[in-house]
Amino acid sequence: MRRFAALLLLPLASAVSCGNETTETTETNPPVDDQNVYPVALPEIDVPTGDSFTCVYTGVFSDADLSVHAIYGKQEVGGHHITTYYTDQTKTGSAPCTDEEMSEWHMIGGADTLATGEPVIKLPEGIAYRVPKGKQIVAQIHYINTTGAAFKAQDEVHFELMDPADVEAYANLFTVVDGGFQIPPNAETTSVSIATVNQDVPMFSLGGHMHELGTHFKVETIDDADNTIDVIYETDWLPQYVSHPPMNVYEKDAPFVLKKGTRVRQTCTWDNSTADMVAFPREMCVMFGFYFPDKGTGEIIQLAAPQN
Repeated sequence: MRRFAALLLLPLASAVSCGNETTETTETNPPVDDQNVYPVALPEIDVPTGDSFTCVYTGVFSDADLSVHAIYGKQEVGGHHITTYYTDQTKTGSAPCTDEEMSEWHMIGGADTLATGEPVIKLPEGIAYRVPKGKQIVAQIHYINTTGAAFKAQDEVHFELMDPADVEAYANLFTVVDGGFQIPPNAETTSVSIATVNQDVPMFSLGGHMHELGTHFKVETIDDADNTIDVIYETDWLPQYVSHPPMNVYEKDAPFVLKKGTRVRQTCTWDNSTADMVAFPREMCVMFGFYFPDKGTGEIIQLAAPQN
């Protein structure tokens, strides 16, 4: 399959988001253990069997402009990711994610998905994500529960902060998302998507994201005739890469730059050993990376124009 995709500043696993009614909240920020640690209290959630995305509006509001350098967290067995954001509209509660509100959320970053206490992405020295003062922290919690029984989980997240005076530039996330594939039962399937970059994008890291049915991931730059110019990321996919994929990492002073006008081709291959038709977001095909400088607003900016 081949299709054309847009390169957007969107959260990883961004096909889902949350819908809850707007309400007043009286909860306050948790105590900060030291000047560099900002804990985010997550409520206990119910984890159903199978694949679930739970969206949580925390009681945590930024009491100052935050410059977040890294995000740490822990999940129970079956945890796939915790992704953190801030929102402009105050809400409460948690619920299965829907497709309505994610466009209103602002990406902060992903936390660790295992019990290691290590960040998924720690930014280069002098680089941070910005959270404006007074914003509510929200999270998307993803579990793949294969135990056959529902359980409760109390995940953990905290931000490692920088002094704003030490921030050289703010960063943001971009993705190339292929959400239109279908993988037939007991079959191997390849999907190809193309996007054209419409501004220079200097990156300090670049990787791919698939789930456990993935077998190969490849990203190329191509010319107007679809011939390969350069392979910029390629790996045979392993199940452990679902949470911790191999990443291309670049020096802050020598970033990898996707120039304006560059055409990017993403190719994903899966081997569906199940008896079910599989589609997005049960499986994924997402090139993602972190770029700078960003305006530090967290706004969603289209970085590439879809092709007809």
